[in-house]
Amino acid sequence: MSRRNLRPRLATASQTLKQTGHPDLADAIDEILTTDGWQALRVAVSGGPRGLFALRMPVSHKEALARLENAGEDVSAEANAGLQAYVDGTFHVTKPARAARGASAPKGNFYVRVAPDLLGEAREKGAEAGVLPMHVIIAWLRERFELPREDEKRAVRGKDRLVDLPERVRIELREKAAAAGQRVNDLVNEGIRAFVDGEFSPEFRTAPWTSTDRVKLKLNLDDALVDQAARAAVAREKQLGFMARPVQIGLAYALQKLNIQY
Repeated sequence: MSRRNLRPRLATASQTLKQTGHPDLADAIDEILTTDGWQALRVAVSGGPRGLFALRMPVSHKEALARLENAGEDVSAEANAGLQAYVDGTFHVTKPARAARGASAPKGNFYVRVAPDLLGEAREKGAEAGVLPMHVIIAWLRERFELPREDEKRAVRGKDRLVDLPERVRIELREKAAAAGQRVNDLVNEGIRAFVDGEFSPEFRTAPWTSTDRVKLKLNLDDALVDQAARAAVAREKQLGFMARPVQIGLAYALQKLNIQY
């Protein structure tokens, strides 16, 4: 296979994996197809008992970590500590929401040295949930060094929407999302995207709660994504047995992913 034909074939492979229900494998190929992807792959497979491991993150975070290293902070030691805590079950991470195309902050690679055996244990533990060692390390470093999430651009571009739900549910959503290093807003958008892609279907017509202690939850949803979900809901109304609403779809996904009983 010529190098010229390699990129389009990998892109086709990624699309095929997405269509056949393997988005995590498709994400791995997409990472390789990024500007720094080939270099990251070469580094990842290079030798050494504690080889360099590439972390793809916002440039602002990469620069902040570089400054910490220059000041004497052992970022690689923290990376290993984060993996160990994840393997031991004392640090919990969920798969990050994917940003809408063109909406994420500029990214680059930051390299750390990690123990291969620990890397393998973390990879094995997170395989079913789609959590990669990179997700674990970045979440740990963000928490350990208080890297500001606001340095990243919002993953969506749209108008605010208010949702009525019980106060207990709003509290649990925020607390569990924060503990997982995520935003409720991003999870809801991720759920709407999963519905559009045919990877998720809600189980209820409307929110299944009847309590009167309702409060407002403000969400900023991707307008284009909401429109796609609305069209998909019309096409799948007969299959679902009801007309699904994009906001309720995303909310149902977030509740399920965070294991919140409703």
